[in-house]
Amino acid sequence: MKATILCIGDEVLCGDVLNSNGTFFAKELTEIGIEVVKHVVVSDDEDMVEGAFNDAVNISDLIITTGGLGPTLDDMTKEAIAKVTGRPLEENAEARHHVETYFKNKEKDFVLTPNNFRQALFPKGAKILSNDRGTAPGALLEIDDKMIIMLPGPPRENTYMYNKHIKEYLMNKLNKFFAVKDYMTAGIGESEIEYRMRDLLPDLEGVNVNTYFNDSGVKVKAVSKADNLKHAIENLDKIDDIIMKNFKEYIYSVKGETLPQKFVNILKSMGLTFSCAESCTGGLLASYLTEIPGVSEVFMGSAVTYTNEIKHSLLGVKNETLEKYGAVSSQCVEEMALGCAERFNSDVAISISGIAGPGGGTPEKPVGTVYMGFYYKGQVSSTKYNITGERKRVQTRSAYYSINNMLKIMQ
Repeated sequence: MKATILCIGDEVLCGDVLNSNGTFFAKELTEIGIEVVKHVVVSDDEDMVEGAFNDAVNISDLIITTGGLGPTLDDMTKEAIAKVTGRPLEENAEARHHVETYFKNKEKDFVLTPNNFRQALFPKGAKILSNDRGTAPGALLEIDDKMIIMLPGPPRENTYMYNKHIKEYLMNKLNKFFAVKDYMTAGIGESEIEYRMRDLLPDLEGVNVNTYFNDSGVKVKAVSKADNLKHAIENLDKIDDIIMKNFKEYIYSVKGETLPQKFVNILKSMGLTFSCAESCTGGLLASYLTEIPGVSEVFMGSAVTYTNEIKHSLLGVKNETLEKYGAVSSQCVEEMALGCAERFNSDVAISISGIAGPGGGTPEKPVGTVYMGFYYKGQVSSTKYNITGERKRVQTRSAYYSINNMLKIMQ
């Protein structure tokens, strides 16, 4: 099966919005065995969308469109598809009900206006795909041997709809059975994983193993495709044995958890509480952790102690330590971690202090020098990193590295 991904919107074309939709769908389709032959970004212009859609129909079995389903006059995706397919637009009762219900449940600042009902118009014969995260429903249209999937533009909406409505539908169309496993790793680079796996993994038909870099580490996704489920699972088990044997020390989850999710889940399972004290990361670690639902069960609080005065007055870091070793030192972060645990009355504590840049570095402590302190079971320790890159990268890596180190200490 061949597919074209058609992303529609002036904001994407001119670069104001990152085209994460194209990346997401290209990866997802490839993983389930669909060949992406074309990826197009076009403006909010009916003729342009019509032309791009015509081209896609000629070369693809599946066309996925994102964007252009909104209530304004420049949202022309459905109009263009209606022209090309010869399926006139008609109001869909299910889509109209969705629009009405969405606004009924919104805050008073959101007013339902007549143009919102443009979102209830779809080509005749389309199956509505509910959207619990926005005003615009999507739609699925099958014409002869072509599948057309229309989705809204916001990534949080269309990725949710893909997983809820579309993935299983496409896998059934492929008439294949899949076995999938994700390995979340930290502490090893993507190039090293790929290089080492190259000689370790056998060449099995229908099996693909890919690596995906993210801020917390590298995700390794193994996908096994076969004509029956038993065969797919058997092949995946062969891959699993090799990956776990050779990379176990770097794998922190096989459930698709992020590092913050894993950390929070471990704290919950052990009945422990946590707090943190941050300097150069400015609350980023606390922000990542408080994104996790249910974190209130374990998270006591945090402190952003940016200056030496606050490190001393709030956390009890000795002035002698700051004068002799400086705020960016193992001695300082260890006292920060201890003071944090004591003041928040937590079982576990992490502290971070470093030089995020672009200025402030010295020959002894260049930009990217970061110390992390750890308190666990009454014991205090620390580690040092030299992180390259711009300020944001130093901050992001510091937060994730601190979680990974804490997990290793707790295991």
